[in-house]
Amino acid sequence: MEQLRSRPLRERRLQAGKMLQRSILSESPSSYAAKGLSEHVNEASGWSDSGTAERPTDCRRQAGTPRKKTISEEQMNLKKTLIGLGIAACLAGSLFAQNKTSNTKETKMGKSLVVYFSLAGEQYNVGNIKEGNTSIIAKFIAEETGSELFELETQKPYPTDSYSRLTQIAKDEQNKKARPALKSDIDITAYDTIYIGYPNWWGDMPMPLYTFLEAHNWSGKTIIPFCTHEGSGLSGTEGRFRSTCKGATVEKGLAVQGKVAQTNRSAAKKAVQDWLAKLGK
Repeated sequence: MEQLRSRPLRERRLQAGKMLQRSILSESPSSYAAKGLSEHVNEASGWSDSGTAERPTDCRRQAGTPRKKTISEEQMNLKKTLIGLGIAACLAGSLFAQNKTSNTKETKMGKSLVVYFSLAGEQYNVGNIKEGNTSIIAKFIAEETGSELFELETQKPYPTDSYSRLTQIAKDEQNKKARPALKSDIDITAYDTIYIGYPNWWGDMPMPLYTFLEAHNWSGKTIIPFCTHEGSGLSGTEGRFRSTCKGATVEKGLAVQGKVAQTNRSAAKKAVQDWLAKLGK
């Protein structure tokens, strides 16, 4: 202490500032905040950032001078801000979800689903295609109605490189009333209206459709069939839905030529829109 007093005032102030700095840094942030030491160490030592001497800060707050916030108060304000932002985000998400629901047609027709079976590859009258004819129509329907989509696929794939071989397999399965195993299925319990799409094979639905239909309880459901074809239309498949899906209401189906679906999609989409309008969907 004697040595400290004997030094010039400027050096004593600088040394005192360094001692105070070491004392503060040795404490935890929490204790630092608790003591309200938010002032700069340089201010406590009487030195500014430029190195010029200033009068030591008076520890007593003058009347009318705003009290500096402590770290804990700043953290509390930050917490309040974050909570406010979180509430705003939740409200925005809720409004978005409500708007999304209102843009679908669920309020008009109940929850709906589009189930379809479709094949790409070599197909009659359209050549080698990347997307099946029925798939194109199914997506138009889902888009117009806000329905969910589910594609039926068989565990054993059908040939896509030879249309003649495909038609022979389809005929054999029909004669045997085969029920090809599916890769996966979907629970239809939550859906009121189910659109079911398929290509017309030999005047009937492909046999995988029967695998799907016979696996479910259709009581109280509304079935709306649609198919792609090259001249045979629906071929009485609406009646087969009625006999297979007991308790379901089967509405007027849609038949779209496969070539139209592939080469004139605007016309195919217009056919879908007109059909849905007639159904009131």
